[in-house]
Amino acid sequence: MEEALGKKLDSKRKERSAKLKEKMLQMPEICIERGYLLTESYKETEGEPPIIRRAKGLSRVLEEMTLGVDEGELIVGRSTSKPRGGMLIPEVQWEWYLKEMDLFSTRPWDRTAPLSEEEKGKMREFLPYWKGKCLYDRWQSMIPDEIKKIHDAGIYITNTGVVSGVHLAHPTVDYERVLKEGLKGIKKQVDEKIESLVMSDMDYFNKYQFLHSIQIVITAAIGFAHRYASLVEDMAEKETDLKRKAELEAIAQICWRVPEYPAESFHEALQSLWLTYIVLRIEGLGPGLGFGRADQFLYPFYQKDIPVLFYFSKETVDLHKPTDDPEKIIPEKMAKIGKLVFSTAWVIANMEGRPKLISSK
Repeated sequence: MEEALGKKLDSKRKERSAKLKEKMLQMPEICIERGYLLTESYKETEGEPPIIRRAKGLSRVLEEMTLGVDEGELIVGRSTSKPRGGMLIPEVQWEWYLKEMDLFSTRPWDRTAPLSEEEKGKMREFLPYWKGKCLYDRWQSMIPDEIKKIHDAGIYITNTGVVSGVHLAHPTVDYERVLKEGLKGIKKQVDEKIESLVMSDMDYFNKYQFLHSIQIVITAAIGFAHRYASLVEDMAEKETDLKRKAELEAIAQICWRVPEYPAESFHEALQSLWLTYIVLRIEGLGPGLGFGRADQFLYPFYQKDIPVLFYFSKETVDLHKPTDDPEKIIPEKMAKIGKLVFSTAWVIANMEGRPKLISSK
């Protein structure tokens, strides 16, 4: 009987993860939304400072890209419109997309699902805007002729982002600050910095543009989270399964709060961290974007929000000493403890809701 119960528990525990894992193992797809929306923004902001154009481009993508939430997800947020999608980064390189878009599904490496004819048609329309404007084209116009000949001959001369077609970056940003202060708290500091700027400062305009770009991005990131909150609320209203409905309602409430405000629970911290990461991915910070020491800055939320049940049967005088010999183990007692732990876990796993934590303080 215990074996059957154990199998049932294991099956229930793994079912959600297995479904989500299966989603991630499907054939990856190319999403053209980021490339298209960024291009449309850049067309509208010609003549403005580069850093402001970059911020407005990201804002446009976050405001208009297609959102998605898969069945069973408890942490929401995608960097593309596809469950497993790759984005276009035409501001680095644009032409190779047109040359290889018919080969994505058949090439021997990094295959993706084929693009639709509609998607390919749209790419042919907006990608040529970047001719002479993308980083690769600008780099090509600047390098000496000797280097250009070597590069054009197919000799790999340097590992730069413009050659690789991506923003080569391996940054670890200050996620902990977002969790502790919230984006709204950080924006308040930026607003105060702008108010304190002195126009007679020779570097005033550069400082203002930088700080204003932060204002634009933070506002867009908060709006992005609120878009997810609204989407999940709509999903909750239509959901007929009561358990999933409660999950969706909780997710929506969390996305209305974070990353705008400081995280207050482990779930909020994870959601805030993930949405911040997704915004950075969409901005285009390259394949090396990491989470840093998430174990350290998430641990206080883990401690605070997840109760730990500790089974204690009194220490023995031999504990962790050379005299703690295997002959002193009491198998019958160990079996009783094991059954107690299993029974407790089984009851908790099959409860309708989460057990209520009653503080002893």
